[in-house]
Amino acid sequence: MNKWGKWATGLWAAGLAICPSALLANENDIFGYLQFNIDRTYRNPNPNAATGQITRDRPDPVDYRVLRLNLMVRSTWDQGFTTFLNLSESSNASSGSSPTFIVRNAWGELPLPLSLGYLRVGKIYRPFSPYNERLDAVPTYLGVEPPEIFDTDHLFMSRFCDVMIHNSANLGPTFWSFAMTTNNPESRLKNGNGDSMGSFPLGWDVKMEMGNHKFMLGHSGFLSGPTGPATALGSSATGGITPPEGGVAPWMKSDNYSAWGLFSEWNPGNWQFEGGVFEAHHRAVRNATAVNNMITNAGLLPDQLARYQAAPGGNVVYNIKTYYLRAGYSIFTKAGEFVPYAFWDAYKNPEIIGLKAFGGDDEAGNFDGGKFTKDTVGLAYRPNPNVAIKVDHSFHFFKLLGRKTDYHEYRIDLSYFFGV
Repeated sequence: MNKWGKWATGLWAAGLAICPSALLANENDIFGYLQFNIDRTYRNPNPNAATGQITRDRPDPVDYRVLRLNLMVRSTWDQGFTTFLNLSESSNASSGSSPTFIVRNAWGELPLPLSLGYLRVGKIYRPFSPYNERLDAVPTYLGVEPPEIFDTDHLFMSRFCDVMIHNSANLGPTFWSFAMTTNNPESRLKNGNGDSMGSFPLGWDVKMEMGNHKFMLGHSGFLSGPTGPATALGSSATGGITPPEGGVAPWMKSDNYSAWGLFSEWNPGNWQFEGGVFEAHHRAVRNATAVNNMITNAGLLPDQLARYQAAPGGNVVYNIKTYYLRAGYSIFTKAGEFVPYAFWDAYKNPEIIGLKAFGGDDEAGNFDGGKFTKDTVGLAYRPNPNVAIKVDHSFHFFKLLGRKTDYHEYRIDLSYFFGV
């Protein structure tokens, strides 16, 4: 079956999943997003640790998707019961992968008695920062890429949780919303000895808005489990894995970590300003077998090699930090809306490595100290509110083998919102 045949089959299966809900529910809202994306880096540095030289002969990869689809249905039932289903397809044409439909979200929600809020159970996007719950809605936010906290190669934590209680209220001139969550995929796994960890993850998110939602200030937090450490998703002592889907590095035997963030958005007139500060604190125990394998086979940089050789199986405490500032300005014309924008991002993770096959990150993991800054300039064009065409360019600045260097990246993105 060719690629388009697989797409048709997937859409047919999605229809079978959605139709029963559409037939039985009191009210349905069916909508989704389509996205086409091209991403390319160039001037990639190629370090030679033996000579201390850096060349630019590393291949410049092109990463693009022919098409990405999110198909969603939100249904309302009797007694205030709500269900939500989000099916996603994402194929990477540059790697030749075939389209695959997965369930991104599937949850049910009931109102709690005494107006205490709502209980949501299922596969849920964790409310953390302004971005995690809206990353699928590409046409609606500034730029092509989210802040570094949600880069899939170095996530702060799993994007998903299983249980959430949330509520909102107007208090004078302000509007408040809060959410508390528990459980994530890391907490259900076993440690390096095969013992169940029995951890109890706890997350929270609080936002305050005022000025008719033109100003927002928020705080998010997460504890991986006060009663026991978590273990990496897809952890392996021999490599051959992909970057972790949560906050624990795959070469850890155990890890008890926490994360927090402060963020704000301000929209005066045609301007849009965003900023955030996030930090994760890890108290982990390395898996000596995995670390020794990395030392031998993962092509570590000199500073990484020294770090891991010092304690391949010992305790390690480290912090991951990231910051972002974003600004955009809307220019409305007869042809549509033009939004020039500029971003600044910073990221630091001293425990990261570069090789993805060992759970690393080929961005921060290829820099001294796992540290870099990124400047981005771009332009978004919306001929109507449902369509966004975005073009931007990033400059990455970092140190490699003790020397300041850089590389560049450009992106072209077309996204479309549709409703039924």
